[in-house]
Amino acid sequence: MPKDTWYILDDEGYQQMMAYSTAPNFEPSSEGYGYRANSIEELAGMAGLPANELVRTVEQWNQYCEAGEDPAFYRPAWTLTPIKTAPFHACHCSATMLNTDGGPRRNEHAQIIDLDGNPIPNLYSSGEFGSIWCHMYNGGGNLAECCTFSRIAVRNILGIA
Repeated sequence: MPKDTWYILDDEGYQQMMAYSTAPNFEPSSEGYGYRANSIEELAGMAGLPANELVRTVEQWNQYCEAGEDPAFYRPAWTLTPIKTAPFHACHCSATMLNTDGGPRRNEHAQIIDLDGNPIPNLYSSGEFGSIWCHMYNGGGNLAECCTFSRIAVRNILGIA
């Protein structure tokens, strides 16, 4: 694993990310956790990344976005956002503690849902697996979510929802 990893965004993607930030008035580039540049090459230099590799990666990503298909990681088309408009941003992503929010999506009945939003029969989740918090870390090690969705899942499995 690399020591440093980065979120690379264009200005629109950065503004969207900051709109969901849980840290009020937090600006990664001014706080030393990121960089802002007018070109991908300049951004790469600031972040200590090989410029040709970052340019190639961003170009490939943008091709996936334009095609509406991600053959590398199979992300749904609605999650593919191109990196095109300067300024460009590199926000530091560091491992600070173990937490596995994310994974499959689930509905309010604790059912895992497919990419079209339909429940997958007899498949439930709770806790960090398919977290309802998705892009935000709720603290407390997901214990409340684990207890709540475990109860919801069991009641649905038993048919006493």
